[in-house]
Amino acid sequence: MKKLLAALIISVLLIASPAFAAYPVKPTPPEAPPLPEISGLYAVPNRSDMLLRVIAHPEKPNHRTVVTQAVCTADNESSAIVGPAGWHLKNGTTTYRVNYATVPPTIGVSVAKTVFANSFASWDSLVSSVDIVEGSPTTVKRVRYDRQNAVLFGRITSSAIGITYIWYYTATHEVAEVDTIYNSRFSWSYTPYNEAACGNSNSFDLQNIATHEKGHWFGLDDEYDAANFQYATMYGYGSKGEVKKNTLTTGDNAGAFAIYNP
Repeated sequence: MKKLLAALIISVLLIASPAFAAYPVKPTPPEAPPLPEISGLYAVPNRSDMLLRVIAHPEKPNHRTVVTQAVCTADNESSAIVGPAGWHLKNGTTTYRVNYATVPPTIGVSVAKTVFANSFASWDSLVSSVDIVEGSPTTVKRVRYDRQNAVLFGRITSSAIGITYIWYYTATHEVAEVDTIYNSRFSWSYTPYNEAACGNSNSFDLQNIATHEKGHWFGLDDEYDAANFQYATMYGYGSKGEVKKNTLTTGDNAGAFAIYNP
């Protein structure tokens, strides 16, 4: 009995002693705090050479006006030049990566792949110095500065349809990274563009919203002056059933061209 008790005491001491902990548990580093979801210009922690611009895309207020009633079909021309936001993509190739695992089933992977390619191409064709290409899929599930230009769906706590985050250098105004997240709390669909028809009135059209968001990647700002910009792709509000942002106006084209051909 004494031998058994002694052996038990020694075993307890060996387990309790730090000297015999073969695999010490390391504390998990704290996760970076969530990024803001309100449009604005923000400092980047520990990066005095960089700023973060957040652009949230709100839904158009439901005012019963002629403009609202015709928002999805009235794809009229606009020559009002969309203004620059203060940054530009670097010359050469910019690679974007999509988390297809987050794409809603109402869209599907193959459609999402085509839609994102088309939305980038609308702007890429205007700027000869920049080439946008798709890279391998990403697995990131939240927006963060990680040297990836990520496109994903996720739960946005605000009422924004989507949010684009642009990290850029203050000295050169060249983009360091840009991410776009689409709000998975909303319903999404895709309707091939037809100037005489609307999309699904109960959901947001992905190519419509994506083409707008990609304008931010290229350095264009939102425009909220309905008198001049209500038909522009970079008009700041989005609406369910709207598909007219799929195509760029003369003013959208001119705004992008001016950034890369000063």
